[in-house]
Amino acid sequence: MPQIFDSFQPLTLVDVPQLAKFLRASKERSCEFSIANLYLWSFSYHVRWMVFNNRLYLHTENCEEPEDALMVVVPEEVPDPPAEELVAFSEEMQRKGHSGRVQQLRVDFIQNCPELSKWFDVRLMDEEVAEYIYRLDNLATLSGERYSKKRNLIKQFVRNLPMASSRPLCDADLPAVLAMSEEWLDGHPERGSRHLQEELIALRHLQDAPLEYFGLVGQGIFLEDRLIAYEFCSPVAGGMWTEHFEKALKDYNGAAQALNQFSAQALQGRCEWLNREQDLGSPGLRQAKQSYHPEYLLRNYDLFPR
Repeated sequence: MPQIFDSFQPLTLVDVPQLAKFLRASKERSCEFSIANLYLWSFSYHVRWMVFNNRLYLHTENCEEPEDALMVVVPEEVPDPPAEELVAFSEEMQRKGHSGRVQQLRVDFIQNCPELSKWFDVRLMDEEVAEYIYRLDNLATLSGERYSKKRNLIKQFVRNLPMASSRPLCDADLPAVLAMSEEWLDGHPERGSRHLQEELIALRHLQDAPLEYFGLVGQGIFLEDRLIAYEFCSPVAGGMWTEHFEKALKDYNGAAQALNQFSAQALQGRCEWLNREQDLGSPGLRQAKQSYHPEYLLRNYDLFPR
């Protein structure tokens, strides 16, 4: 596979429809394989792509640190790549000065390809990047005793702020989304963290094209004309959608819980599962995600060259 790594091309706005079609027909369920995530975060993590043997290969590289990885997206009707193909990609990556690491390989792929251990150290991905997967109907109805605290907070929010209203977001709302995001970040104790700064960069690129171009569906809560909470979601594949951004101003108790339910209700009929992404090792975020009782945690595998 000589010089195949040179065939990768940067992900641009023009590429979005082609890659979106590929991704949504794939076997992959990780939030990393949402076209919205790939494009919006490509300004902090250089994303390059190519199609080889009917499989989509993606290479990501952190702009600030020497950290990179290869990912492969496999359509439903196409077999997973043989070990030799991944080895060839990995070896050429290393010749080009990259890590040679392959990430986000599905559990069933690893189980069906044990020979990978001849060339790679096969590791379950870290717990902090496990993805929280929920049944959408559970989030939409919040039925049962285990959600009683959520329902009470929502009732209090509605009672205390009867003038608040929820509606789908449109492109004209993006300036308000960005303004609220900056206000939210200013009050965050970790506002200087690299991840939150990169998230703000990703949010700014929501304005690069209409929301529907990325498959994004947004829901906001407004207090009169003021946006106080918002969420964006988009499809991955196979009945799985992912939640990209979720923000609620802390001065409005119950707004976050109301937003989660309103957003889930707006997605009913579009998907069965909602991937609410990772907790990134944050104890507060972990507690919040666990309090919604995920159906399971999605943990894929990384391959590290021996």
